[in-house]
Amino acid sequence: MKPRNKYSAFGTFLMISSMIANHAFAGHIDLIQDDSNPANGVTNGTFNLSSSSATPVVGSQAGEPADILGGIRNVTLARNGGFGGTVSATKTAGTSVIAFRSTTIATGFLSLDYPGITNSNFLTLWDAISIDIPKLDNVFAAGDGEFDITVGVRSSAGNGTVTRFFEDPGTFSFLFTDPGFTGVDFSDVDGVTVSFQTRIIGTQFDVGSITRRDRAINQPVPDGGSSFALLGLSIGGLGLGRFLRGLRA
Repeated sequence: MKPRNKYSAFGTFLMISSMIANHAFAGHIDLIQDDSNPANGVTNGTFNLSSSSATPVVGSQAGEPADILGGIRNVTLARNGGFGGTVSATKTAGTSVIAFRSTTIATGFLSLDYPGITNSNFLTLWDAISIDIPKLDNVFAAGDGEFDITVGVRSSAGNGTVTRFFEDPGTFSFLFTDPGFTGVDFSDVDGVTVSFQTRIIGTQFDVGSITRRDRAINQPVPDGGSSFALLGLSIGGLGLGRFLRGLRA
């Protein structure tokens, strides 16, 4: 009988543990963070756009697929209302948000499109597209920002859009079962667009991330579920202890 390769087994254990630990990040569309590697020939997704008219200003950023699903983010910005002024959208190095800012007399439109997504099965683990908005206020007074978020999904079977109004920061989920997505085949998605239209002048906001919501997180826990979870952790801990003791043997 050949001796066990303890270090190979330990490497396998670490790989599986890493896969489990990183499961929460597998549902990203755009993490909007600064960990892209310039050595791979891509940028970290930074940009700086400004608009003082209804004529759209556009930009495109490459990013690591682990940060931006499909590797490409297309940005469209326009100052399309109010009484003049400007709007801007920036992703600054060292930050983890896309910041939309407005002068006191402007409203604007921001679109984030992800055309690199092709033939992607969104039904594997997920049930919604979630947008994190950590900041939504107004240059006049904190808490007075208002905007519409529209999520558009393209698929082999057809396209769909859902628009909702918000006036407070938070994380907002757009369910795949929404009637606006009726014609979409979420098992074969070919692109996602998330856009923002401010409702009142001076509205400003940050986009923290765009992700697919894990359906398992939103399932009700049956009676005794916490006990079973703790039991599972205990068993897992015992298993890890035995594994490590085996390496020392």
